[in-house]
Amino acid sequence: MAVNVTGWLTDRQLELLRVHGAERTADVGDVLYRVGDRTYPFIATLEGEAAILDGRGEEIVRHGPHGFLGELNLFSGQTVYVTAVATERMRYIAVDREAFRRLLFDDEALGDVVTSVTQARKFGARLASPYRAVSLEPDLRNGDRHVMRLGAMVVRFVHERMPAVPA
Repeated sequence: MAVNVTGWLTDRQLELLRVHGAERTADVGDVLYRVGDRTYPFIATLEGEAAILDGRGEEIVRHGPHGFLGELNLFSGQTVYVTAVATERMRYIAVDREAFRRLLFDDEALGDVVTSVTQARKFGARLASPYRAVSLEPDLRNGDRHVMRLGAMVVRFVHERMPAVPA
């Protein structure tokens, strides 16, 4: 069973994202982005759930309400190395990459949450690598599911120990 992560974003942050993005829906099985995509929007989940799959199609983690889909490649411009699929009917906010980047600079609290979580995800993946000094992106693109699952567990561990953020 994959780790389920929810609750990173406050109601205020979701409203801010809504102002700069577009509310959308996805049905079960809809692919939100896939391995190899050149770009995708930042996705903040309002309702429902999405699974993140490795390059072999194995589930790594699920993100639910108040969670978000998006990794460091949103900032770097690298191609996507995981696939996101709706596992429940979803309602979400999609924010264009460039608009999202501007928001991170304009809203310190949002920037802190997103960068902290994406760094924790990456750190968790690196912990599992025998090549800790080497970037893991090539391994992740090839679908190293054990590395990705450990990363998801680290994210969950950090999430459970973070103080609650008022909405």
